[in-house]
Amino acid sequence: PTLHAYANYLLALPAPLQDPDTAAAMRGQLLALAEGLAARAEAHPYGIPVTPGELPTNPELLDRGIALFTAYRLSQAPHYRDHAFQTANYVLG
Repeated sequence: PTLHAYANYLLALPAPLQDPDTAAAMRGQLLALAEGLAARAEAHPYGIPVTPGELPTNPELLDRGIALFTAYRLSQAPHYRDHAFQTANYVLG
């Protein structure tokens, strides 16, 4: 499944319709991805989730921002929201 499928399953599908094991696995994978992206953003001088020497496209950066914001929606951890906004600000100016 793609990132967008995870986000749709976890955020759009009502909890009673979700399989608990599937939801827990997706949530864990998404939060692990977001934690890695947040670590990259914290290390980057512009605060975006990119490793040194990497040149992602704008859609790739926006997908990473979506992952970070989805993690914020699931966990309410403000650093995910802040990195998502910084990524969108970098791309959109």
